[in-house]
Amino acid sequence: MGDLATTQAAIVAGVDVIAQAHLAGVAWHGVADFLVRVDAPSALGPRSYEIHEAKLATETRAGAVLQLCGYAALLAEVQGRALPRLRIVAPGDGAEPFRFDDHRFDEYAAVYRMLRADLEAAVIPVAGVLDELRQRRGPRPLCQELGAIVAGGSAL
Repeated sequence: MGDLATTQAAIVAGVDVIAQAHLAGVAWHGVADFLVRVDAPSALGPRSYEIHEAKLATETRAGAVLQLCGYAALLAEVQGRALPRLRIVAPGDGAEPFRFDDHRFDEYAAVYRMLRADLEAAVIPVAGVLDELRQRRGPRPLCQELGAIVAGGSAL
């Protein structure tokens, strides 16, 4: 769809299917393969969107479901609610071109929130250190900053 502003405009306009939908919150962002309009009330009016993610794998992996949970959380900020269904669109078995693998957000929400909190607790302090490094040392490639830290040099 292009960028966040284009996605937001499509959502407000009520477009039926939004491909490569950019979603963003305060600290997280992502690009969902498809947002599909459904008849379910939300902050958008009588409609909502649910996430459909295309995967080439024939079996759904936990990481794919967690990815959809992240998109669902971001989309909930836009439409005021998370829809219960997360849908993975996978290759079909020959008789059908596609297979739909549906998951319920509420079955994964607690695990998603716990893993997200753990990741944020680990990453945000590191991001703060790197921001401080950039301010003190000027614009250096991230790999050089990390290399100095790993080599035992004083980063600050």
